[in-house]
Amino acid sequence: MSTGKPRIGFIGLGEMGGPMARNLLLAGYPLIALDLDAERLAAVASAGAVASRI
Repeated sequence: MSTGKPRIGFIGLGEMGGPMARNLLLAGYPLIALDLDAERLAAVASAGAVASRI
């Protein structure tokens, strides 16, 4: 399912990265997210991001 928007990879979902990632999701961008903290990663994944791990 294509949104016509570029897919974005986001590394780091901390104090700044988490809100930035959520704003990108709200704007309709497909997002692949990476963070070492499983709770932060799960929170963004539940908002629609694809969770990635190293």
